[in-house]
Amino acid sequence: MFLLVGLGNPGEQFARTRHNVGFRVLEGLARELDLRWKRIHQVEWAGGFFHSRQVYLLKPLTFMNRSGEGLRFFLTHHRLFDAELVVVHDDLDFPPGVIRLKKGGGTGGHRGLESILAAWGDPDFIRVRVGIGRPLLKEQVVEYVLGIPEGEEAMVLAEGEKRARDALCWIIEKGVNVAMNHFNSLKEPK
Repeated sequence: MFLLVGLGNPGEQFARTRHNVGFRVLEGLARELDLRWKRIHQVEWAGGFFHSRQVYLLKPLTFMNRSGEGLRFFLTHHRLFDAELVVVHDDLDFPPGVIRLKKGGGTGGHRGLESILAAWGDPDFIRVRVGIGRPLLKEQVVEYVLGIPEGEEAMVLAEGEKRARDALCWIIEKGVNVAMNHFNSLKEPK
């Protein structure tokens, strides 16, 4: 059983921001798998089967920095403590559209990941990191992640989101190691 968590902020004003790539990746996957979203308390979720494996998609609606609260609620409500956790999130350390898969490790200062880790209790979960690039000045990070990419950047990011959806399918179907070997070796978009 897989629990795929996309990180983002709720509300239409955040839907197209760089910070919401996790939500968009799962929304696209739900469309591809023909899964319907349901809302309960502080989460939106969808569930179904992919290659005979039970899959849950989760979007915490508790805002990015408190994503773990939504995860904790969903885990308790559905008793999914034995699921394989996969978290999809934006990453400032990679150019727009680049995706990298990783199992375990730190949070790199990503507050959404910090909240997920606090709720999950074990850093040994799978991360699908979608590059969004970095602003020129450190002081601009908040404005940057909450900004809406345009033009070529928006197209490159959309391509990265598609690769992230493909990576999720590979993780479920072929396993995380095979998926990491394939997707981490892809050339970066120009």
